[in-house]
Amino acid sequence: MLVSSLLVASSLITAIVFPDIDAIFGILGGTTAVVISFVAPALFWESFVGYMYPWHHPRKLFCQARLLLGVVCSNAAIDLGAAISHRA
Repeated sequence: MLVSSLLVASSLITAIVFPDIDAIFGILGGTTAVVISFVAPALFWESFVGYMYPWHHPRKLFCQARLLLGVVCSNAAIDLGAAISHRA
């Protein structure tokens, strides 16, 4: 519930800051795709299975790397969307 509320609030703030609808769809589409592809599976695995492994286990390290990759890709999508909106 908290994550959904944060996503809706960030969508509203983004719509206020960027009046161009194409930029909003680009930013939201890029970040949503990254969350669904990288962040959500890593968080689900960590909460359901990952607690059984020690921090140095390869599966746990892979999960943390996937989460970090998701954060980096999400930031890149936001930067790219902002650059496109300023160009137009």
